[in-house]
Amino acid sequence: MKIFACSDLHSFFTPFKKALDENGFEPNNPEHLLVVCGDVFDRGSESKEIYEFLNNLTNVVLVKGNHEDLMEEIWERGYCQSHDQSNGTFRTIVDMFSDEVDNDTHDAIKLSEKVLQPFFDKMVPY
Repeated sequence: MKIFACSDLHSFFTPFKKALDENGFEPNNPEHLLVVCGDVFDRGSESKEIYEFLNNLTNVVLVKGNHEDLMEEIWERGYCQSHDQSNGTFRTIVDMFSDEVDNDTHDAIKLSEKVLQPFFDKMVPY
């Protein structure tokens, strides 16, 4: 078994995928295991790509990071605060979901929870 480990992807899919390719990671190869040590989202602009790639892998362990906690805090509150903008969590929601709900922030938050909660449920605690 070959283990590939990374952390703090922060929605930068292109360099993440390039690093995996350069190091020989094969998606869904049962002899390869990808361990992502938290902070999948926020800051970068490729949240959809990161989500789709990781969500479709069968050979991945996702560790929940503090940025996943930030997203869940928004879901609990139902609205974004200023630190959600500086951390990039609000940008993740906007990038991934605002087009689907006509830029309605409240509906984008609800949709993000509906779509991402099952993905977060796959994560193990840090």
